[in-house]
Amino acid sequence: MSHSLFEGRFLVNMVGGIIRQDHLYPVHSRKVHWERIYRMADYHKVANIVYLGLLGASEEMEEEWKNRFFRRYQQALAYKDIYEKAESGVLGMLDANQVPCIVLASSSVREFYEIPEAAGNSPLQLFFDENNYDKARDYLIDNGYETTEGCPGYGEHMANAADFRVDIFRKIPFETEGLQSGMKKLMEGSYPDPHFFHIRGLSMEYGFIYCITSTVYQYCRKLLTLRRLLDTYLMFRGYQEDMDAALVHEWLHKLGIDEIAEALLHIAAMWFGSRDDDLVNAPKDGLELYDEIERQILSNGLARPEHEIHQVGQICLQIQKYQQKQEKEREKRKRREAQRVGTAQRIGFLRSLLHPEQKASAGENGEQKYISGRVTVDEVDFGILVGTPYFDLTLPNLWKNHWAVRLEQTKEDFSNSDLQPEERNPYTYRVKLMIRSQRGDRIPFLTFQVYDDGLNASMVSREENGYYLGKLFHMDADNEYDGHVTVVFDRAIPEREDLELYDMLDQNRESIIASITPVNDPGGQNVNLFERFENWKTEEMPFSFR
Repeated sequence: MSHSLFEGRFLVNMVGGIIRQDHLYPVHSRKVHWERIYRMADYHKVANIVYLGLLGASEEMEEEWKNRFFRRYQQALAYKDIYEKAESGVLGMLDANQVPCIVLASSSVREFYEIPEAAGNSPLQLFFDENNYDKARDYLIDNGYETTEGCPGYGEHMANAADFRVDIFRKIPFETEGLQSGMKKLMEGSYPDPHFFHIRGLSMEYGFIYCITSTVYQYCRKLLTLRRLLDTYLMFRGYQEDMDAALVHEWLHKLGIDEIAEALLHIAAMWFGSRDDDLVNAPKDGLELYDEIERQILSNGLARPEHEIHQVGQICLQIQKYQQKQEKEREKRKRREAQRVGTAQRIGFLRSLLHPEQKASAGENGEQKYISGRVTVDEVDFGILVGTPYFDLTLPNLWKNHWAVRLEQTKEDFSNSDLQPEERNPYTYRVKLMIRSQRGDRIPFLTFQVYDDGLNASMVSREENGYYLGKLFHMDADNEYDGHVTVVFDRAIPEREDLELYDMLDQNRESIIASITPVNDPGGQNVNLFERFENWKTEEMPFSFR
């Protein structure tokens, strides 16, 4: 701990000197463990600033670490050249496609750095409602953005080939009901951006409230970095003269974080501010508290709190309660799903005993058949149970008198394949769920595809504007082959159809997909296969399955 504090203070002094543009003296590299300094600077995302302080370092510094600092500096320079164009490109693309959003944060914080190359690679943060989140994500993917990190239940972090980052949220990632409620009210006060038709932004005061709340939350989660604290302090200093301080303080007080916010701004001013900054003069009776904050940040959250601010304990308790509540809800969902699967299996067994000839008699007496291939359909209490040789799914009761199901089998082309003959599964299976139209036609609605294990099903499904669902182990009757399941949303609707009915059925797509249960699972490997459905639209095919 003493080593990390010593190196952390050394790092803070160097960063603070560059930000203040002090007269820096050459660094005596023999007294510094540069590997630990680099790793700490990289964690706190300030390695590009440290490089500016190393320009006067002695030549005895190891070239390996100097080069690593230089690479981070080069990345910051490259970001400086692309961020404005990339940011306006993303917002323009969303606006042109009429996808409304609220800009929570942008790279405008870079404007507060007097040395442009000292700024960090701050992402563009956007908030979407549930109806527009998936549209925005699809447009970003079409424009070369890929998910770099998931934020289950809240959103995801994306980046393009130039490493310009966009964070998209459907829910603000604060695991406390109080902060969630506060941010929801904050966004209600957003205003239309004059440069766009469908983009909204936050005012100076509201933008800073969101920024400082994120900083406080990260501190309470023991994840606060020097870069995050520095950005917040420079934004405060840049807005200080024009911002309505009373409004900001009122908001922070209602959120229950005003004391933490003030303390963090005080220590940021001590580290990065000049002597004429009012925040530098912290209360003398609170020095132990600032020592505590310093230990927490510079130890990467490993130090034990001794003089913690009361509000920090309250936020941590709220986070703990929120996580426990979420865990209980997940357990309830698992139990309900287990009960549903058990019921479906019992019904399927009884169905095979009581109605062995159901499929064969479906087309007798001149009636039109709505089942094609090895598929069975039963109307039960909790919905309409559709059985296939590979998986079962459940349709809501709303689908009564409107469903049609077809199982197809297509051959794969192995002419250019390197697989050995014994490794080839020659068939691809397709389960098509359709709506029966007013004229008796079958309108494609959802198409499930079971691909051979040798294919990257994620890439194939994306080419068809579909989604990768998961892997089925030993999905065929002989326990011979594994398969991957994907789904494609079919959108075509014939003319003169009941669009209102179609929209009602359309609302059930995701619940139908989430009801999938593997049929054949001799090794118990598919038990947790579909627990990932909360993220099925945001996750790629796992590398372990490729």
